[in-house]
Amino acid sequence: MTGISRRAVCPSCRAPAVLSVTRPHTWHNRAGTPVHGVRESLLCGTCDPAGRRVLAAHCPQEWAALVLNWLATTGDRLPDPVNLAAEEASWRAGEL
Repeated sequence: MTGISRRAVCPSCRAPAVLSVTRPHTWHNRAGTPVHGVRESLLCGTCDPAGRRVLAAHCPQEWAALVLNWLATTGDRLPDPVNLAAEEASWRAGEL
């Protein structure tokens, strides 16, 4: 984990995020060269059930357990390769 932001806004509902975590992320471009960057995961208290549970936590131990559980799921979120390829094709065709 490289950082935590307090100013992040949910891209779905525009509410302030409960928590935003930035992690290092590397992928390979079409030439096979690694591209280093970051991925950000947002926890929203308005439209994300996990965010609502964190906000409703009654004690620090419960809050910590809920945040750690959420963090464990953030690393697995990757785009669907089929949808990503279709979006890239649309972009390359000038349709986006």
